[in-house]
Amino acid sequence: MSIHELRLKRSTDSDFVSLDEFTDAYTSLEKLLDFVSDVEKNPYNLKWAIIALHSAIQGFMICLLQGTSILDDINVIYHKSNEVKAILKCVDDNFTKCKILSEGLGKFVKLKSFLKLYEESKKKLKIKNEYDVSFERLNTEIRNQFVHYAPMSWSIEKALLYEIIFDGCSFLQNICSDHCFTRYDGNDCKKINEHINVILETIRPLRNNRV
Repeated sequence: MSIHELRLKRSTDSDFVSLDEFTDAYTSLEKLLDFVSDVEKNPYNLKWAIIALHSAIQGFMICLLQGTSILDDINVIYHKSNEVKAILKCVDDNFTKCKILSEGLGKFVKLKSFLKLYEESKKKLKIKNEYDVSFERLNTEIRNQFVHYAPMSWSIEKALLYEIIFDGCSFLQNICSDHCFTRYDGNDCKKINEHINVILETIRPLRNNRV
């Protein structure tokens, strides 16, 4: 049984659902696969595929970028607020006597935006700008409208959504083919890459058949 399966079993047998950044990324990818598998029969699933794609990309970017402690993450995945700057100064001055650190840094930090995490991920992966247009549209235009749907009649070209899903999963392939994160085991990593490949193979002919 893989680490992810063990986590799932614990939550299934418990009165609580236990989540972390790794289960969030993994399950978002699973839901993306579910929705993509059915988009030809039910085009409305493209909405849920886009939401799951955004969640999966953000989740795996965080897994890619995070360090071994929240202090390692301050400059990469979190905004540097005034409170955080004060905490870092406290740590620099005397780590062992920094009371505010022992009270929990987490409540003082705010995650960077999706697009800023994307820029940090590009640096780490040493990739260029081939996904920039798709990610801008995914985050700024399409996902937000799907999540916070305003009263309106809206038609959106399927080809555009296929292109965004394809680019998003190609980006995930860059992350997951070379990184097996510490809280996944080999079986989990194999399954993650299999899911990504199935999504790409499902979307590729739809994308190529666009008018």
